[in-house]
Amino acid sequence: EQALVNPDHLLILLEHLRCAMFEVPFQKNEGFGATPSQTIEEYLNFLVENHEAHFSNEKYFWMADAYPAAKISLRSASPQSFILQMTMNDRPLTIGTVDGESAVWMTHPGAIYLHRAESFLVRELDFERREVRVEGPVEVDWYTRPVVEKETEILEVHRTRPSGNMLIKLGRLRVTSKTTAYEKRRVFGQDLLGRHPLELPPTRFETEGVWLELAPQIERMVKAGGGHFMGGIHGLEHASLALFPLFALCDRFDAAGISIPRHPQVRGPAIFLYDAHPGGIGIARAIFPRVEELISLAGQ
Repeated sequence: EQALVNPDHLLILLEHLRCAMFEVPFQKNEGFGATPSQTIEEYLNFLVENHEAHFSNEKYFWMADAYPAAKISLRSASPQSFILQMTMNDRPLTIGTVDGESAVWMTHPGAIYLHRAESFLVRELDFERREVRVEGPVEVDWYTRPVVEKETEILEVHRTRPSGNMLIKLGRLRVTSKTTAYEKRRVFGQDLLGRHPLELPPTRFETEGVWLELAPQIERMVKAGGGHFMGGIHGLEHASLALFPLFALCDRFDAAGISIPRHPQVRGPAIFLYDAHPGGIGIARAIFPRVEELISLAGQ
């Protein structure tokens, strides 16, 4: 197993620097772990400009009136969370939090949200107050599944190599997703009970990803054999994602994917597999050298 931690992840590193500076001031030109001192100094200067730190006598001192470790979540690196609230005895009761990136698809109105092995029905998602109002616990024999439309934009290519009838690339992506509806499905049998539209704002984040740019002849071969090309690349995407935990110590939902028969930047079919966390946590980088092995297993 290969545990992955990206110490240069902007959100993670900033929180580490805050906690470290709270304990001991930073010396000028001092490094932090494997991160270069020049990068550390840029981040420390950002904290100075943000009035969280003070620079004096070649040292950076913590000056904010707060205990930084208390704000760090053990569940997510996201700096913005939504509070899960329910009403009990005519008073609001906080039962937990959900990170900002997940709130739109996990706690949309009408969703069933699992918390401590109990089901709660989401009544309202308040973006302005960053609150999720739930009702429960409820006993239902159905669950909800979001319907999400996604687009991806290639921002930067870090590495490229040819492999058979495709190009394998590693780089930085911008992913835009929009939850357009949700399905109600029965727990036993997964029968579709209904589909309900949603009007929610899109979410965007930048991350790292691996993508396969497929040669045009692959599509022609699939169609000549009577196959469904879009269904084929979509199935390969999902099979590959399911196998990610065999290649990196992660949860299945730490990664996500998009299959596109005509990507405007690639000018052809492409399969994108990317870290589902803003900034990336190193999963795509770990997968890149072993993409052929991953695709081979996914196709079996």
